Amino acid sequence: MTTATNTIYLRPSLDFDPSQASNRNNLVAYSPDILPLYKTEIQDPDQLISSYGTFIAQSIVPEEQNLLYVRGAAKNAAAKASASIVIGSVTNELILWPQVLNAATNLGTTSLTYTPPKTKSSEPGVTASIDSLEFTPPGRGGRHDAFVAVSDGSFGKLKTAANYDDLLKTVGSPAGLSLLNAVIADPVFDVYSLSTRLRFFDDSDGPINLELDIEAIGIPTGFSVSIFSDNPAIVMAKTPVDTSTRIGFTVPVKDGLDTSITVQLYKGDGMTVPPDSSSISLVASVNKGSGHIVDTVILGAEHVVFDSAIRLARSIVKGELLGGSVQGFYFRDNINDTNVFPREGTASCSPDIQLLGHDPVQNIGQVLGPDQYKTDVASADGLGLEPGANNYIYLRGATTSATHIELSLYAIPNNLLITPDMYSANGITEMDINNNPVLAVRELNAPAAGTYTIDTPFNMANPKPVKTIDSNSDHYCLIAEWRQWASDPINKPYWPHQDVEIKTGSDFVNWILSNPAVAWRNMSWTSNPNAPTEMWQVNCAVPAAWGATDKGALAILCTNMPVGGTMQFESTATAGGTVLSIKQVAITNPNQTIGVQFTGLQGPWNTTVTVQWWQGSGPPRQFGSQLQMQIQRLVGSARFVLSFCLLLAITHDSACSALATQYRKRGKSIAQPDQANWPLVVGPDYPHLERRSPLGHSVGRKRPLLLGGAHALPLLPNSGTFDQSKTRVWVAPVDAVGLGGDGKGVGKDKLAAQPPAAQAPAPAADTPTTPGHHHHHHHNSQAHY
Repeated sequence: MTTATNTIYLRPSLDFDPSQASNRNNLVAYSPDILPLYKTEIQDPDQLISSYGTFIAQSIVPEEQNLLYVRGAAKNAAAKASASIVIGSVTNELILWPQVLNAATNLGTTSLTYTPPKTKSSEPGVTASIDSLEFTPPGRGGRHDAFVAVSDGSFGKLKTAANYDDLLKTVGSPAGLSLLNAVIADPVFDVYSLSTRLRFFDDSDGPINLELDIEAIGIPTGFSVSIFSDNPAIVMAKTPVDTSTRIGFTVPVKDGLDTSITVQLYKGDGMTVPPDSSSISLVASVNKGSGHIVDTVILGAEHVVFDSAIRLARSIVKGELLGGSVQGFYFRDNINDTNVFPREGTASCSPDIQLLGHDPVQNIGQVLGPDQYKTDVASADGLGLEPGANNYIYLRGATTSATHIELSLYAIPNNLLITPDMYSANGITEMDINNNPVLAVRELNAPAAGTYTIDTPFNMANPKPVKTIDSNSDHYCLIAEWRQWASDPINKPYWPHQDVEIKTGSDFVNWILSNPAVAWRNMSWTSNPNAPTEMWQVNCAVPAAWGATDKGALAILCTNMPVGGTMQFESTATAGGTVLSIKQVAITNPNQTIGVQFTGLQGPWNTTVTVQWWQGSGPPRQFGSQLQMQIQRLVGSARFVLSFCLLLAITHDSACSALATQYRKRGKSIAQPDQANWPLVVGPDYPHLERRSPLGHSVGRKRPLLLGGAHALPLLPNSGTFDQSKTRVWVAPVDAVGLGGDGKGVGKDKLAAQPPAAQAPAPAADTPTTPGHHHHHHHNSQAHY
């Protein structure tokens, strides 16, 4: 690792201080300078140099080609240096004895060259190579690969160790050697298992007291861990994880020990996933010295670092490896796209997301039928999302074969940093039969290949002015997703956003262009001069016993409502082909009732109804005034109320309520694993490397951490900011993504606060219940008075 005047070194761990070289212990096996990066092709060494203070290794995927890189630092940043580094791999063991490392597979040699910069550098002395080593490991049967980097010519020639003192001398302290014994894991799990092998060599007479400990960084409270082995002395029952102390036990070991060990990390009930860069380590150490104070020396360690970006990396690579095409359903990113992935071009104007106005389209089969598949109807209409109104959005796509899927839609302000929980907070919702807001889900059962339009739209009702959510945003990003349909509501597959972590803006674009299950379209927000005074949504339902020949009506009932105002309602779903909609109707009677009759509907069935009321020229509502939606069964001239929901009431109890009959099918909310407090933000202020501890310990006893700053969590960026100039592809962790900047802009004059309720025109007077028609599903609402 040397030239005639300088030295290039690789760090044994993230907190290594080269000025304290005598404290070097390579057996920590946590080098941040040996860089397996899966299939990331580094084009600029600055990608590795600028992230020098971060652990950026990615998962090694067995039986696939993986790329490895190396970086390092010159001891003297003012002088040139160069080095040739040999990289080897070996199946993981807890203690990497020289006799283990001598059997490592030689993966190749890479060169590091350092030239002092002419200007001051933020990372003095750091250098990196963009020449990768290719590595295709076999399956390890539940174990993983550990890596050794050697620069002093000792690769495969290390002196055999007869005891742990030899180990420390031969492997632990040399500056020309570095180790990485870590696995990068998906944080989405119920139980995570790490398997390893423990061997021990010792030429002394008595047993050695070996400490086996678990150290955790950033793991949320509520997780627990256990250790078990085929050696009955090496066992630890399920124990709560404590990030402030080691938890473990001491076991006497002798020469010739050879055993397997499994560590299991258990997720607590309802716990959020571990945050990116959180970790858990298994550490083997011995106490050297006598008396009550001794030195604790690490002999070996294995680490699990959680990083959800591995799912993104694999999904993009999977798209690249498909041979150019995918089978099944797919969205388009541009009008002429086919099922060939990955794609190039614009990602943010999918023609398969169609905003078609403020009323459901009655002839949607013609407007977005197969003949219109190559036409972007929404672009021609030029509509924007309006507050105080229904905004009906249709999805369409194509499939290469028969398929059964379900779809969802999300609306996110363009300039916010996006994390998985934001999808839950910004999903297009509807009301279930208990009048709880749930994610709106549409179903497509396609019998054959072809193009399809989902005839039941999503209703983005009364969207907030986008600048009230984020002052730097000027439009919404609509994101459509699909997943395979499953009959069991408990075992449905993840939505695409739940199965990946987006880290940078370029990651998001790559994800869209490489994923047939996701589409993105930017939509502007516009003001609405005719916004209603009040607007709500509610669910209305009929039971399974309702037959296709039964006659019914969806009606709105006034009680002591002021004359002079207007009201309207609109259902997302049709009933037997009837659109359930009443447009602005004048309130001419305080106890007026108006509705839409329907037949041809087979139960069970439910829908979300949006209700709007304008004060108009009338007085404000008084105590005791209310609106109520009803589904009525019509028998001759009689009307029987099947279900109702109180929408608007000035009474002692203003809650929105619903009455379900004994025939009503109980609805189920869509399960959302996203957590409101995700990601868990954990600061980087962990203790420095502790080298001294009290003699002896038992499970549960508090004792200092050994790894300390060997691997710390990076600070998360501030919400609402994104520096595009620092974008990395799977390299520099940035725990969010900024969407947009390339949509339709809306001038500040159109983004003022929502205007006061307009004077509604006086529509037709009280109209008798008349036939009509409409669509299906549930939605979000609540009356606030």
